[in-house]
Amino acid sequence: GAIALGGRFLMSLRFLNRCFLLAGQPYILCPKCRAPASWPGRELCSPLEKLFAWGAKGATAYRIFGRLIWKGVSAASRLLTMSTNLESDMMMLCAACGTAQVDDIKLKKCNGCYLVKYCSVKCQKDHRSQHKRACKKRAAELRDEILFKQPESTHLGDCPICFLPLPLEPRKALMMACCSKLICQGCNVSNLIREREGCQEQRCPFCRHPTPDTEEEADEETLKRVEAKDPVATRVMGHMRHVEGDYASAFEYLSKAARLGDVQAHYYLSALYEKGKGVDKDEKKEIHHLEEAAIGGHPNARYNLGYVEWNNGRHERAIQHFIIAANMGSVCSLEMVKEGFKCGFVSKEDFAAALRGHQAAVDATKSPQREKAEVLRKQIESAKAARQM
Repeated sequence: GAIALGGRFLMSLRFLNRCFLLAGQPYILCPKCRAPASWPGRELCSPLEKLFAWGAKGATAYRIFGRLIWKGVSAASRLLTMSTNLESDMMMLCAACGTAQVDDIKLKKCNGCYLVKYCSVKCQKDHRSQHKRACKKRAAELRDEILFKQPESTHLGDCPICFLPLPLEPRKALMMACCSKLICQGCNVSNLIREREGCQEQRCPFCRHPTPDTEEEADEETLKRVEAKDPVATRVMGHMRHVEGDYASAFEYLSKAARLGDVQAHYYLSALYEKGKGVDKDEKKEIHHLEEAAIGGHPNARYNLGYVEWNNGRHERAIQHFIIAANMGSVCSLEMVKEGFKCGFVSKEDFAAALRGHQAAVDATKSPQREKAEVLRKQIESAKAARQM
């Protein structure tokens, strides 16, 4: 701002007073007689001329100062460019032996930090002792960037028919055995009403496959999807084995589903490692699977991570987990954010933002069809209760 003001002042003085340089010194033309004021034996004609002379000297000082500042900025920019180029050149060299990357030599990045490259496994092992600390630090930073990023949606995703976010309550969605798709009850009930009114055969709302009449037929459909390497069907089969008490088979199915990319499978695996069912207890693997599930948008996994961090005294990290889960519609996490606000760990602005985010997530799952299905479900439950009485 000062440099720009000085430049504008200088231009104004040039226009008003015709300042020019003689022998390297600024000379001022008198506004009245237009003679150089610095000539020997001559004084300034008026106080206004003195003001102009002072202004010209000040403008010259501003100009010199501005040039110095500009030179400093240019030098800093050149240093930054040289530093960037140096880092880029260093990335093209092996961090251990300094071998340059050419056509016949390909360098591979460090899988932990992605900061350095190596020409061979031997160089990576030799350089491990020097690079280990920086690698772990950078790897932890990269992991936290991924872990504390707000997911776009929950692990359930959207209903494949109405394309609205699926609610977190299990009773408000239905898993179809034929295609392993999770359908909201609004679309399912609407399809059932349409079929009954038209006296049509019951079919899947998504793939139009006839729905199985018995549990045995549903299990056969699930096995077909497992053989086709469907991650959802594989996880469902693992959960079934877990309910039956076959924890070893459950672990195999869930591990396969997790490798295929199912988020819920990671959450189930964390429970197995926590309780030691089918595997030995391992807290590190439990936390790892919780983190993978949380990154995939699992609110309960995020809540469990926050609970672990809170018990370990890392309250800031715990609050971040609770806020992220609350923004996905988790009621339990919102309660923890509320408790954090009472204890002074959550600011008023963050608490208000969490409330708005939670309400927005809940509202996004609502629709007239789903409300109609919920009313129908309550009527059926009331009728069943009345019959039992």
